[in-house]
Amino acid sequence: MAFATVSSAERRSTFGRFVLAGASALALLAGSPRDLAAQHGQIPEVLRQFEGGVALAVPVDDVKVLEAPEPDLRRVYVYDTAAFDVVTKIYGIDGSTGRVLGQIDTGLLTNMVLYDSGRKIYLAETWFKRFSQGPRDDFIRCQDPKTFSTSCDFDIPEGRFLVMTMPQMTDVTTDGRYLLFYQFAPDPGVGIVDLQNQRHLTTLSVPDCYLMFPSGPRSFFMLCREGSLLSVAFDDRGEAQMKHTPVLRPADKHFFDTPAFSRKAGKVFFLSYDGDVFPVELAGTEARFGKPFSLFSEAERKEGWAPGGWLPAAWHRASNRLYVLVDKRAEWTHAFPSGWVYVYDTTSGTRVGTIKLEHPATSIAVSQDAEPLLYGLQAHGGTLEIYDARTGALRHKVSELGREPYIVMTPEES
Repeated sequence: MAFATVSSAERRSTFGRFVLAGASALALLAGSPRDLAAQHGQIPEVLRQFEGGVALAVPVDDVKVLEAPEPDLRRVYVYDTAAFDVVTKIYGIDGSTGRVLGQIDTGLLTNMVLYDSGRKIYLAETWFKRFSQGPRDDFIRCQDPKTFSTSCDFDIPEGRFLVMTMPQMTDVTTDGRYLLFYQFAPDPGVGIVDLQNQRHLTTLSVPDCYLMFPSGPRSFFMLCREGSLLSVAFDDRGEAQMKHTPVLRPADKHFFDTPAFSRKAGKVFFLSYDGDVFPVELAGTEARFGKPFSLFSEAERKEGWAPGGWLPAAWHRASNRLYVLVDKRAEWTHAFPSGWVYVYDTTSGTRVGTIKLEHPATSIAVSQDAEPLLYGLQAHGGTLEIYDARTGALRHKVSELGREPYIVMTPEES
């Protein structure tokens, strides 16, 4: 670095201008020790960064860490999977205002679970000792929804299934006591975590089934590859009983791996690639299959209308309405974004509304309050659009939400 020689008066004048100009100024002082001592005495103590003739003028900030408001049913979370980066982020957003409230730094393909109307946040995480390599560490983390800080952190056995994030690969039982996480290797299994005592209870060996849908304090269902559901009941020692239901879907029906599910209501809406909905009610160890219905008329099917997206469906419990991402599409483009949301009364299976999105969305969610909001997430644009779910009016747009956000989640009353 080169220093220019200037007079004492010029140096004093220059430094004064830097300080008065603002907090970002950098003053470099050069001269005799006597001049430097005199000038150093004029610098506020907080700005005395270096001896030997260099003083850095820095802002005197009044830094405060604010708390987010108490979470409500309009709080929405966006998870940036970041194209499988080992360090990812979750953004907490106020749906009513579109304001970003905070963020949580997370690991590789993290699974997030919301409980107790969003007042409890659980993360199933994976990190590595040397950033992206070395010994693997799987653990459960609890996050405070007001401070976005960690409130608990404890270990689980390594083996959590690292796959493009699907919400039902991790969930909690209906009473919030146990967390369930899916394991794929060396064999399919479900890890059971005692949240009260913060310890791993056991890992159940299960048949070729996946996704977990809690149906009671000690029970859950899984979707099996041959088309049935697996009912699992376990006790506080981790011992389990299992049984299969009849087959739910025909062999030629391919289901999305991300159905609409309500833990509170015990309802799941499985969606097929070609646009059929298979409702199921879950209670304890019993499952009741509802009557399937189609999203489209035969004429619409011939035009190429079909559901699509990563999270293509969301159910609003109070109104019993199912929101589905749809568009005209070629076969096997079911994971592509869609530009429309069709709304259905799930009691009758009839379409009751249509919402044209400002931009095609990859994933949707809906708030569970009396005046619901519809959230449309653009994975490749990093933008969340917030609509009035009843009128389709665009209310807010939140951009710069990471690199490739795929997951949008809302809480429900527990």
